[in-house]
Parts: sequence; structure tokens; C-alpha cells
Amino acid sequence: MKDSNKNMEKKNYSRIYTDRKRFLSVIQGAVTAAFLVFIIAMVSASFSKDVPISQIESTMDQQPGISELMKKNNRDVNYFFGISPSQCVYYKSDNIMDVRELFIVKTSDADEMELALDAAAERLERQTENFTGYGTDQLEKLQHAITIQKGDYLFYGVGDEADEWLEAFQKLL
Repeated sequence: MKDSNKNMEKKNYSRIYTDRKRFLSVIQGAVTAAFLVFIIAMVSASFSKDVPISQIESTMDQQPGISELMKKNNRDVNYFFGISPSQCVYYKSDNIMDVRELFIVKTSDADEMELALDAAAERLERQTENFTGYGTDQLEKLQHAITIQKGDYLFYGVGDEADEWLEAFQKLL
């Protein structure tokens, strides 16, 4: 009888051990798969298609609100952002009380991207300082400004339509 109980205990222990081992293997596999999905998502988020700035410009020309803004040249980019990128598109209102603007830069390397990111942050900070205290509508738009980096591209948009501009931009990439 004692031998029978010992055999049953061994069988139960063996079955529990096997079930636990199988469960841990499943968990390990799930964690590994989740980690791989995360890594792939992070790597793919940093890459983008190589889209010519002229194609981006023609797409942005068709977006809501852009027709109310003026396309600016490289001299204007240098004046407002303090940089001179070789490939960019910039739209801004000529009305000094209108903070809406769209700036997209295609950079050639990490240094140029860093300069563009810094310039966009400084532009937003300057605009916020300019309108603090009296431009509540403008401040609200500036508080919802969008600045993102996607691969070699920088997107900076301020305005009620910035989400739509971003969506159109991301579809290109």
C-alpha cells in the first residue's frame, strides 16, 4: 500500500513538473515573440521611404488650410528657423498674428536632423514667448504643435489642420 502511494505521488509530481515546464516554455515563447515584435516595430519606425521633397510639396499643396498659407523660400527658412537645409518645404501665413505654419525637412545625415529638430524646438519656443499674455488663440495652436522625426524627415506643423497634414505626410512615407 505504501509503495502504491509512493508511486502515485511520483506520478503526480512528475505530471505537475511536466505541466509547469510546458507552461514556462509557452510563457518564454510568448515573451520572446513580443520582444521580437517590439524590436521590429522600433526599427521600422525609424526608417522611411525615400520620397522626393517635390512629391511631398505637391501632396501638401492639396491639404486643407495650405492654400491660406504662403509657400516660403530658403531665405525665409533661414530667417525663421536659423538653418539652411538643402531640401525642405515651408508654408507660413503673411499675417503676423497667424501662427499656422508647416515645415518639412529631408535631411542627409544625423547632424542635419539634430539641427532641424533644435531649430523647430527653438521656433516653437520663440513663438510661444511672443504670444504669451495676449494671444490665447495662437497659444492654443502652439500648444498643439506637432514635431516628429520619421527616418530622414522632420515634420513641424502648427495649426488646426496640423493633424491632417501629418496624416498626409505619413501616408507618403
